[in-house]
Amino acid sequence: MNDFNSITSPKGQPAHLEILDEATRSITDHNIDYGEPAKNYERASALASMILNKPITPYEIAMIKLAVKLSRIAETPDLRKSYVEMIACAALAGDFINAGPITTKRMATMLKPVTKMPIVSRAWDGQEAQDQA
Repeated sequence: MNDFNSITSPKGQPAHLEILDEATRSITDHNIDYGEPAKNYERASALASMILNKPITPYEIAMIKLAVKLSRIAETPDLRKSYVEMIACAALAGDFINAGPITTKRMATMLKPVTKMPIVSRAWDGQEAQDQA
């Protein structure tokens, strides 16, 4: 069994503070990859609202993600990444606590249909697929 008072990071910082730092970096990294969390969670709530045919808020999306993180921790409690992601998700949930459901009008501006799909050619057995237009 670990002596929790002796767990430190390689930097000599207590492990729990390092996990908090990692969670902060995770949010920043996700901003680079996926854009602002508020916009991303609004989009997710709009999609979930359409799928479930009822209003879903960004806060509820964050809480669902927290449930997924807790489920993963129950399965693999020694995976540090799950704790980092859970803390980051909980911090975002705190940001969204007062966010209401996305209006239909707002949803329409967020989920614009793709008007033109790019043509993608795929290779099978080393040969390029030909467009049959």
